[in-house]
Amino acid sequence: MKLSIPDYILSIKPYAPGKPLEELEREYGIADSIKLASNENPLGPSPMAVKAIKNAIGKLNRYPDGSGYNLIQKISEHLGVSPQNIVLGNGSDDIIGMLTCGFLEPGDEAILPHPSFLMYEIMIRSAGAIPVVVPLKQLSIDLQAINKSITSRTRMVFLCNPNNPTGTVVFKEDCS
Repeated sequence: MKLSIPDYILSIKPYAPGKPLEELEREYGIADSIKLASNENPLGPSPMAVKAIKNAIGKLNRYPDGSGYNLIQKISEHLGVSPQNIVLGNGSDDIIGMLTCGFLEPGDEAILPHPSFLMYEIMIRSAGAIPVVVPLKQLSIDLQAINKSITSRTRMVFLCNPNNPTGTVVFKEDCS
């Protein structure tokens, strides 16, 4: 049996992760750098996170609650929303993947600003859908151009707020 890979999968450009801090320091001959990319915190982990890890270390041989019941309950209470409205994932990549696999079919369109988070286009293409790229306007998401790009084939619109990599923000009043 011959393996057939769809063209839409072959069209995916591999994700190129950022270089580790140590590699950048070697490359540029610098030290004590602060990396602000990749959603990394230059201040280190929260003391609360360190404490939680220490408390859980004796249970690392067990799978955690896959449903995230306690976490969902706490988020629900904090935000004042129903637990049914909360979806947990292993980072944003996982949730983006769930959305694209669940709602996009080959030939559908999904709109995304450019540049923006690279995983949007990768996940759109993985579903066989067509990425409709809308350039930024003065480093900001151009909501009017996105609105004009919506067609009968549009199934999703991705808005990264703040946008990655520019850091620009869409405010509620921008949406009217």
